[in-house]
Amino acid sequence: MNRFYKILCLFFSVFTATAFGNFGSMPFGFWKTSAPSGFTVNFLVQAGGGAGGYYVGSSSDNSAGGGGGGALVIGTDTISKNTTYSITVGAAGTGYNSSNFYGNSGGNSVFASAGASFTAYGGAGGAPSPSASGTVYGLPGLQGGSGSGGSDYSGGATGGSNNLITYSTATSYGSAGGGAGAGSYAGGGGGGAIQAGGASAGGGYYAGGNGGNGYITNYYGYTNFGAGGGGGALVTKGTGGSGGGGNGGDYSAAATNGSGYGSGGGGLGYGDTQTGNGSAGCVIIVSPNVASVTTGSPTVTTSGSNYVYLFTSSGSIKF
Repeated sequence: MNRFYKILCLFFSVFTATAFGNFGSMPFGFWKTSAPSGFTVNFLVQAGGGAGGYYVGSSSDNSAGGGGGGALVIGTDTISKNTTYSITVGAAGTGYNSSNFYGNSGGNSVFASAGASFTAYGGAGGAPSPSASGTVYGLPGLQGGSGSGGSDYSGGATGGSNNLITYSTATSYGSAGGGAGAGSYAGGGGGGAIQAGGASAGGGYYAGGNGGNGYITNYYGYTNFGAGGGGGALVTKGTGGSGGGGNGGDYSAAATNGSGYGSGGGGLGYGDTQTGNGSAGCVIIVSPNVASVTTGSPTVTTSGSNYVYLFTSSGSIKF
């Protein structure tokens, strides 16, 4: 009996040293909170918004089109543990192209995962005011995540088309820009995530088109995504779309910049020298598990049991 008792004590002393002394290395270390090998995250990818158009000849010729909002992609993806996912945040479209005077387009935003890359294209830059001394009487908007507004001297012009990618686990948002009505001497509004840009009113009404509305639904604590900029005008400027679109300029006020995330700037108005800049995009990752490593200095909040990572500059995330 004594011999059996000694053997039993020796067994428990060895088990205690190996199992409890090194419990962290045991496979049933249940107190750990590391992420499982595969789990689902929600994400939002917003591209940068385009700037409003400038002028070709003289600032007192006519008015320019509004910048398009950046495309928006909202969806889900399956994440693998110990895998680094890259984040690219699209820059704002600012200023204009010195060769053609269109507003500069916004940058693309990307969430690159193991299974797929989710890309939102930047909003298009607005069409510039045509020259009164030239032979071109209307300039079309450009294609982008959301298209930009066209501009008119007397001939009218079309708005730019949207450019979206179709995904099986995500939805892309973006709309066309507004055209410029013949004889409006004004610019069309840039397209927004939810609504197309409005056309400038032709027939001598001198009214710019309104920017298309953006996505204003609250997304885990954040809102105002991808609105279009208003078109410039002589008398009545186009207003920016809901969610941060910049207003177009007119004879009494200069165009304004886009705000929120990925919104377009307003088009230059009659007699102005200032066009509205777009606003930068963002990427939001919503996870039930905390990330082990991030770069790019995301803002981290919580929503219920989820961790919310807002990236306003490019970086990466790993769980």
